[in-house]
Amino acid sequence: MRTLDLLGAGILLSWLALPLLAWAARPLTEQHPAGAYRRILAALVLSAVCLALPWLRTQLPSSTNPLTPIALSVQVLATPVGGQEFGAMRGFAASPFDLLAVVWGIACAVAGVRWGVARLRLSLLLARAVPASAEQLQAMTALAKSMGVSPPRLLVSDAAQAPFSVGTVVPSIVLPLSLAEDLPPYRLELILRHELTHLRRLDPLTHGVARACATLFALHPSISALMRELTVAREAAVDSEIAASDRHAYASLLVELASLARFGQDPAHVSMDDTALARRIAMLTQCHSEKRRTSASPLWLAAAAVAGLSLFAPRVFADGASFQGRAMSAHDPMAEHEGEIDECYELAKKENADLVISTLARFEVDPQTFKVVSADVPTPASPTFQSCVEDKAMTWSFPPPPDMPPPPKDIPKGARAMVAVHIEREP
Repeated sequence: MRTLDLLGAGILLSWLALPLLAWAARPLTEQHPAGAYRRILAALVLSAVCLALPWLRTQLPSSTNPLTPIALSVQVLATPVGGQEFGAMRGFAASPFDLLAVVWGIACAVAGVRWGVARLRLSLLLARAVPASAEQLQAMTALAKSMGVSPPRLLVSDAAQAPFSVGTVVPSIVLPLSLAEDLPPYRLELILRHELTHLRRLDPLTHGVARACATLFALHPSISALMRELTVAREAAVDSEIAASDRHAYASLLVELASLARFGQDPAHVSMDDTALARRIAMLTQCHSEKRRTSASPLWLAAAAVAGLSLFAPRVFADGASFQGRAMSAHDPMAEHEGEIDECYELAKKENADLVISTLARFEVDPQTFKVVSADVPTPASPTFQSCVEDKAMTWSFPPPPDMPPPPKDIPKGARAMVAVHIEREP
């Protein structure tokens, strides 16, 4: 099958899988934000993997169970007898999967450019940032060691909109210049703990994976809400860990940060921003006795169901596609059989001298040998003509034009192509 067809089928499958898996993930952020973050991320990654399932299906053996379609490729391949075309595809021909793949590719390219611009801005910001003071660096190093985290770089930037952490191989924490100068030490310690927790949880890495998956769903109507919930769950998970000793003090810090820092929505780093600030403060101050963990089993069961249906379904998208998709040269498939059709017409004229034949005959053809395996020539005006042509057709074959693509070698047993011919005869 053509690459665009497979890609289009994968896009459709992944777009249908995303809301299903997101629903199965049951991201109850208020109940257990860390678990909600993991399940939303898993739903995104599993949905993205669905893009490859149609291609993977083509690599598996053909299904021979009763679900295998009898007619995988139904295509009108001929015009009236004596015509000049055999399956000519007039003008530009593209399947819906082709068009879907093209639109998706453009959307991903635009989203990729935006992501690249954000990364470029981040690189410039890091290049222009300056190291923090020796006192702040010493405090951060001691704090990192106490938390079991390798001490990252600590930078200060007047261009940073909010405190953020970035990098997995070479991690860094960046503080806005105003916060680094104005916040008291105990407040600054809470901010550093927050960012160090992000690094310990590998949030910069998982954030990059989530953004890459989101790029693949650039036009999906649910991706924006899902990414917002993912960000809320990530920040709430860190909030609950850092604020364990004094939740109200930490909640007041979030409010203070909201008044001092210039928050933005830069998608290139993990930022201690004001995402859903009201929800995060409510989660910090609410009663926690009712919190409970939810199982990820529905997510994995839903993912297994999607994969199973995709991989074990009949190979409708994988086979028979070579018969379609491009124009072929002029060819008359009925040229060698016109004499036999004339014989049947002359036989039928003995019963009705004024007989007029105008019918669309359909012949099922073995796609490997191109021999006719069944014939249907509906001719209510003359059953004699119909039975005569149908009997003769069982000895016919319809060789394709020289430039027609060869049929796939792994066509399932029982697959059929169809040739449709408009037969006209009159006195």
